[in-house]
Parts: sequence; structure tokens; C-alpha cells
Amino acid sequence: PSAASAGQRAKMPEHIVVRCFSCKTHQAVAQNKKGKFACRLCGENQSVQHIIARGTPGKELRLIVQDLNYTKGKEAEAAEALRFQMEAAVEPLPLPAPEESRPPELPVEGPGPGPGGGKWAQFVAAAPAV
Repeated sequence: PSAASAGQRAKMPEHIVVRCFSCKTHQAVAQNKKGKFACRLCGENQSVQHIIARGTPGKELRLIVQDLNYTKGKEAEAAEALRFQMEAAVEPLPLPAPEESRPPELPVEGPGPGPGGGKWAQFVAAAPAV
């Protein structure tokens, strides 16, 4: 291998740690000239807005991504627990008694199911059985 062939050898692609705008998950992706990537979880295509870390692919970037996603998960759990506590602290309103919940019955005026049964009875009687 000459010096010229060593210079032409492809460099290992640099990887960056980014966060998906949709699912908020951090991930390490290969940096490209377009500055775009597709999320591995939700599949959203997006452009790189902020680079959190950069380096060669491997253990150090994986550890950064794991730490960021673990922290995000713990924050989400804490927020969910707080929301649950807030809902439990709010006392439910007493339900109205069954008599209070029914509206007063109004007298029906006009044609109804009287001796002739009204128009609805005629419709039901004329409908063929299925």
C-alpha cells in the first residue's frame, strides 16, 4: 500500500447523536451531506437541527444515547406519577340523586300514538320483515 492509496481509503463515517422531533427519542445516526435522517422508531424523515454529540460509531455514542433516553424516561415517569397524584387529590363531585337527574316530563302535544297509532306506526306496519 502506497501513500496515495492510503489517502484514497474511505474514512469511517462520523456519527452524530440527535433527537427525533416526533417521538423525542435520542439516537446515533451517520452524518450525511444532506443533513437529514429518518427516525428508527417512528420513521419520520427530518433534518438535523441540533447535534448533541459527535464521534465514531461505537460504545461511547451508545452510552450517551442510553443515558439521554434513560433520563427522558425517568422524567416521563415522574410527570405521570405527578399527574396521577393530582387526579387522586381532586375529590370527585357528588353525583346528583336519581330524581334530580331526570328532566321533568312534559305533556306531549299534537298527533301521537293515539287510536290510529300515528305516522310511525303506519311506517313500521308497512316495513317488510327482514
